[in-house]
Amino acid sequence: APKMFGNVDRRGVPMQSLVATFVVALLTFLMSIFGTQIYMFLVAASGLTGFIAWAGIAAAHYRFRKAYIAQGKSLDDLVYKAKWYPFGPIVALVLCILVIVGQDLESFHTLNWQAIGITYMSVPLFIVLYVGYKIKYHTKVIPLDQVDLTK
Repeated sequence: APKMFGNVDRRGVPMQSLVATFVVALLTFLMSIFGTQIYMFLVAASGLTGFIAWAGIAAAHYRFRKAYIAQGKSLDDLVYKAKWYPFGPIVALVLCILVIVGQDLESFHTLNWQAIGITYMSVPLFIVLYVGYKIKYHTKVIPLDQVDLTK
């Protein structure tokens, strides 16, 4: 189990474990009442999260190679060649964004806010987590010429 689940408060209560167990129990309970809706919510959240991850991979790939070039290095020196760089990661990023946006366009036409919320809830969650991380740890996007390429 992750280390955080072993943490206990001053009374010896593992609060993170307790909260995680509560969330799983709550989802299980809600599945018994709203089975189909909760299931669709979980499927939409996990599917959209996959495309958000692939968009991040494409953006990271593009930035890595841009940083490599910005630091005066040749892409020919890299062991792994990206045949379609820079177009490959750009196309991948654009396609991921199109899939994310087009996930449930029908709900926008009918203004079905419940379906929109269920389908797209991963996007604001990702943004909140990303911005929250940046604020909490005071990190910034590293300029291309300062990216550490040695690790």
